[in-house]
Amino acid sequence: MIGFLIFLFKFFSAYICAWVDVKLYYEQYEQKMSRGLPVSKLVRWLFETTTWFGFTGVGKYRIFQKFIEVSCILLFFLLYCMVFGWSFWFFLIQLFFLLVPFYLMILERMYYNISDTDKDLIRLEETKENVYWLKNWWFIGKFVFKKGFTKEKFDRCFWIAVAILFLSSFIN
Repeated sequence: MIGFLIFLFKFFSAYICAWVDVKLYYEQYEQKMSRGLPVSKLVRWLFETTTWFGFTGVGKYRIFQKFIEVSCILLFFLLYCMVFGWSFWFFLIQLFFLLVPFYLMILERMYYNISDTDKDLIRLEETKENVYWLKNWWFIGKFVFKKGFTKEKFDRCFWIAVAILFLSSFIN
């Protein structure tokens, strides 16, 4: 029972990260700002295009996004340690089993589910567009989508990530 609760907490933490991404990036940046619709000064500042270390993009938002992700992971460990006690090896094992689902693009797939843009995935597959944002070195998509993107491969990565999150919840 405890393992299942741990799984729910880890999955919910990932869901919160993806939900924040949808609320900010999809709804504020893609749906409003990129179309010239009014947004708050904070949103405008967060999505200012900047160049850092030779990369041009929305750097402030990406830093904020990673802060939310790391906060969710740390919250999980703090709550677990309060209930079950501290173990350095548990921390390392669970950190590994939390990073693997991120590598398997769990948040990216949740993003498309929450924003209800699954039809975009089908369009990407049919038009054979380059899904460069899923082929970064920190994602398995670099290898999985080498011969082209398919929604089936993306979904398979997601379900493998969910299974890893689930099974790793019973390690203590």
